[in-house]
Amino acid sequence: MVQIRIVFMMWLSLVSAVRAADRVTLSGCIVDNQGQAMPYVNVFIVESFEGTVTNAQGNWSFTSVQRGVVTLRATYMGYRPHEEKVHLKPGVSLVFDIQLMPQAVLGETITVTAGSYRADDEPGSTLTAMDVIRTPGAAADLFWAVKALPGVQQAAEGAGLFVRGGDVSETAIYLDGALITHPYRYESPTGGFFGTFSPFLLKGTYFSSGGYGAQYGHGLSGVLAMESLDMPARRAAGIGIGLAAESAFLSLPIVKGRLGLNLSGNLSNTRMMFKVNGDLHRFTRVPQSHDINLNLTARLSSSWQLKLFHFQERDEIGVHVQHPDLPGVFNNDAEN
Repeated sequence: MVQIRIVFMMWLSLVSAVRAADRVTLSGCIVDNQGQAMPYVNVFIVESFEGTVTNAQGNWSFTSVQRGVVTLRATYMGYRPHEEKVHLKPGVSLVFDIQLMPQAVLGETITVTAGSYRADDEPGSTLTAMDVIRTPGAAADLFWAVKALPGVQQAAEGAGLFVRGGDVSETAIYLDGALITHPYRYESPTGGFFGTFSPFLLKGTYFSSGGYGAQYGHGLSGVLAMESLDMPARRAAGIGIGLAAESAFLSLPIVKGRLGLNLSGNLSNTRMMFKVNGDLHRFTRVPQSHDINLNLTARLSSSWQLKLFHFQERDEIGVHVQHPDLPGVFNNDAEN
């Protein structure tokens, strides 16, 4: 047993060393035109989701798996955006000293008209995969991240979206324009404890708690519209290991510019996590699940593409609940 642990630790160390050598580290400091440090400046690579924000001293740092020439961008409200081309090589550390110059913010003319509504102007919020990951308490789940947005009530412990006093069924969920009737897993009386869609297979998410366009007419209280990834430009793969789950993803351009595949899978067993946190007594069966997500894109012409999104998941849970319609214990086995 000791030998197995030693080999496992050596393998982890080797994987960490290989991944570290394969990454590029970008860091630096951002100041204003007076030479004062600027906190909370967004710094990111335009061609990917990778980036960060500056700290109180104006310093920033993040790692990237990108290669070749990319665009580094720094933005802050009221200042002219900074952009520069950067050549990334594996294992290289790059340092940038950036100065942002003030810029007047000119807003568009606002016209208030009583009794009219334009369906093509949709107020709302947009979320990227990194927005979901960085939302505190969201556990990298899209629906939990949306619950942190204005207009969503914290009406239950699950991932169900209760918007402006409406029921969870009154928030319409769309994927690539298709209505999803039940986008939850780990069933609960209020929808489910988590959402079914991996944020890393989505290129963008739009949420509105009111005032959405006519194409989302099925929604009564709110709309969550997700758009899946397009064809991958390059090969990419990764694995994740945590206290409660393991995950893996693969992006593969099968025929360059014509056919591409995005694939991800997750396997979770939360027994150890709840045992460490002292919450194991809440469950008769701890939450556990496995799922696979597949996104296949085929470009038929310059203006037409065919996209297939497949999701398959199975989960089980048994939890003590206080609900007037349940006898005190909620058990569920679900397959989506």
